[in-house]
Amino acid sequence: MSQTPSPAVDQISADGKFRWDGAQWVPIPKGRLEPTPWTRPMQLTVASWFAAQTLFTIVLGSRYLDRVLTAVLFGALAVVWVAAAVAANRGSLRLFRIARYWFALTALSAFVHLRYLTMNPLPAPGWELIGSEVMSIWGLGLFVWLTIGARRYGPWAMREPRGLS
Repeated sequence: MSQTPSPAVDQISADGKFRWDGAQWVPIPKGRLEPTPWTRPMQLTVASWFAAQTLFTIVLGSRYLDRVLTAVLFGALAVVWVAAAVAANRGSLRLFRIARYWFALTALSAFVHLRYLTMNPLPAPGWELIGSEVMSIWGLGLFVWLTIGARRYGPWAMREPRGLS
């Protein structure tokens, strides 16, 4: 006698509307996305960029600590960047759009920093301009990666659950 094998736990139905929980088929909530191999590395890289930018901002802001307003501004900016990094790691779809536009603007600033690096005399210390340029180029790479991931899979390179083949 042959028995019909039971589906594996977390298996998606052929129509993509149900997931097997081990005992029964449970409806998959609308709008639910599942991660792809790109999702976690993308989120971690975005969070790393925000963390590096925060450190760079704190170091840059330390030059101006004699000005209270500037110190408060840089401190607030650091808090915003850290909060954005945490939200990015949680996979916020709204933050995905904001991050993508943020990196588009960051990418544009790469050209401004290149212009500053060609000036004589330099308008700011060389390490500051080079650091800004590195962060901008990294931001350009993230913008391209986020855009490719969104086109290929969806926000944060996540996709709708797929049915059985």
